[in-house]
Order: sequence, then structure tokens, then C-alpha cells
Amino acid sequence: MLPVFILIFFKTQDWKARGGLASLIFLSRLDALALVVARDCFHLFFKKECNFRHYFIIIPVITIYLFINYKIFSAPVPVSGLSKAVGNIAGENLFLISFYFLSPNLKNALFLLIAVSAIRLLFRQNITFQFKNELIILIIANIAICTYYSTLSGWPSWHWYGWPAMMIFYFSFMHAILFLTDSFENIIKQKPTKIFLYLILSPPALCILYISFPVAISTWQFLGHYSSYFNNKGETFGIKNLQLADFIKKNYAKGTYFAMGDRAGSFGFFLGNDYKFLHTEGLVGSRTYYDYMMQNRGDQFMREQKVNYLIVDRDGFLESGDILGIIEPIQGLSSHTGPYLLCFNKNSIVLNQSYLSLLTGVESKRYMFDSTKEISCPKDMIENFKALRNKYGSVRYQSLYAEYPHQRGVTLSILAKFFNLPTGW
Repeated sequence: MLPVFILIFFKTQDWKARGGLASLIFLSRLDALALVVARDCFHLFFKKECNFRHYFIIIPVITIYLFINYKIFSAPVPVSGLSKAVGNIAGENLFLISFYFLSPNLKNALFLLIAVSAIRLLFRQNITFQFKNELIILIIANIAICTYYSTLSGWPSWHWYGWPAMMIFYFSFMHAILFLTDSFENIIKQKPTKIFLYLILSPPALCILYISFPVAISTWQFLGHYSSYFNNKGETFGIKNLQLADFIKKNYAKGTYFAMGDRAGSFGFFLGNDYKFLHTEGLVGSRTYYDYMMQNRGDQFMREQKVNYLIVDRDGFLESGDILGIIEPIQGLSSHTGPYLLCFNKNSIVLNQSYLSLLTGVESKRYMFDSTKEISCPKDMIENFKALRNKYGSVRYQSLYAEYPHQRGVTLSILAKFFNLPTGW
């Protein structure tokens, strides 16, 4: 919904319609409010326009949202956002900036704009720069969102957080297409050699050449890396979640209490309302669990809840003989408080769902533990856990180490070395 709302928002002149669209943008993604504020800053400082009547609509919508959120979850802002900031040291997650400024969308957009400028100079074209205002507004929004997530959140970012870059590429590409269309009539009057040069150097042609090679390489790597998929040998945690939910409904009484952290989204959804469920990452849950994690007592919360079974899906655990150490939650990169350690003997595993992961190409260890058989953790394992928690990114890497090589590029490796990230980045 967000791209459609943004496109209409940029074209709307009526303040009431703009207020309604801005509210829809906010409700689609809360961080997209940055776009609305960026648009107003642009018009105030660049256009010297002060028309903010649309906030008569936006502010009540935001207020109602915050009130409803507070009544249901005891926090005006989403608990998921609070949980992602548990234990974060402001400034430690600056590595996240690379996600926003090294994304393929931004690099391709920059390439298109440079290509258009080069053709303007080569053929001395004087054509209006299309979508300049929209691009400036989106760049401001991108900087604002990048600043927020790299300082106030301790988590990594996923591709859908990069919606400003996607919109920047869209407007850059449309500008290139319109430039090509508008200038072709003038270019065709030139000498044949110039026409040939124009066709070769035109932004769409350059874009296709520029994008095709990396896409072809990545597609080939995809086919090679996920060849197990085509041989029906690999699976995903989503498939396993569906199988597990079905297994539980057939074998466990209603009201049984389950807990799972990373990769639990579809499991919690398909488990349904007949069973109790705790999301140990804290993204979907109560404010109370967040408060416990802030005090480094998340494990105590689980025990007070009397969870029956804990499901984990990891690349690796802390191990000492027959004892497995499970860290929850694991996604925080900058998370010096919040994660806690649970220990079980291997004989407390009541279900083994381990599988060959399509995501990484290696075996994912997926177990369901009987939570009533939790044991005290060995002292050396506790010390190891505390050391991991105190080093940026180490908890996530230790738990999901197989994901890292497939996320890493040359540029990211250099940045990782600069930011002293754990081996694997």
C-alpha cells in the first residue's frame, strides 16, 4: 500500500486529501511519517511555503493510534520498537547506515541520474529535471529513517525498511524514461553517429546493461546455492512452522503454553487461539515482558508464565557435554541487556525438527524442549554468554552464523572490519 499512497500524496494539492493520505502513510508504516515531515520541511525551507493545515487530520489520527496502543499494550508506541531498543548503546549500531546508503536501489538511482546528466552534456540538451522535489523529499526522509534506526534501535534492518531508497529509484528511473522520450525528437535530427551514441548511452539502455550483469550473477548463485531446493532436499523454517502447528494440534491439549523467538511469526499465527504462546524476541507480546528484559530478568518472566515447551531454530548453541545453552532473544546487534540464557540436557528434547535450510544451505538445528526440565547453566557457559552479550553482534552471529557469509559483500566486509564486528561479517 505504501508506494501507492506515496505517489498519490505527492500529487495531492488539497490539504484535506493530503491529511488523509498522510494518515494512511503513517498507518501503513509508522516510520513513513518521516516522509510527511520531510515534505513539510522541504516546502518550508526551500519553497518558503507554510501550509500545514493537513496536521488537523494527521495529529488526531496519531493521537487515537497512540491511545489505543496504550490501552491494549500499556505503551503508546509499539512494544516491538521498544524491544528492539533493549540494551542498545546509542551510536554502536551505526554500521546500519551502510544498509541505507549502499543499497542497490540507491546505487542504481545514482547511476541513472549521472547517465542523464552525461547525455545532457553530450547532446547539449536543456530539459527540465523531472521529480526533483520528490527526490529531495525522499532523500531527507531516508536520512531521517537511517538516523533513527542506526541510533535508537539495536537491531539489523530488513529490506522493507529501505522503502525510501526504492521510491528514490522509482522516481530516478521515471525521470530517465521521460528524459529519453522528450529528447528523442531533438536527437533524431542529429547526425547518424550521434543518434547511435544516444541509443547506446541512453539511461534505460545503460540501466539494463548495468543491472543485468549483477542480476545474472546473483541468479546463477541462487540456482547453485539453492540447488537442493530443486532436488526437493531443502526446506524452510516456514514449512517447519506449519508442520509443527499441525503436530501440536493433533498431540497436545488446548491451553498448552509454547514459547519461540526468532522465526516464530508463522508458527504463532497458525498455532491459533486454542494454545498460549510467548514470543521471546518481544516483538509480539506484553509490556511486562519488555520491562523484565530491561531488568535482565526475561528468563524469570518465562518461569513465572509456566511455559510448557520452548521451540528454537538455530545454527548453533552454547554446548558443554550434554548441556545445550539457548540464548533468547538473539536478533539484537547492540543488546547489552535483555538476552538471557536457558540450559537443558539433550534428553529434554521432545521433538527434533532439524532440517537442511534453503536460506543457508546448512542444517538448521530445530528442537522443542520440555521447559519444565530446565537446569542450571554451567559457570563457564554463563561467562561465555556474558562475553557474547557484551560484544556487538556476537549473540546473533553465534546463534545464526550460517546466515552471515550470504549477507556479506566486499564493501560490508571492509565496514565490518572497521566497526570491529565478529568474524563472519
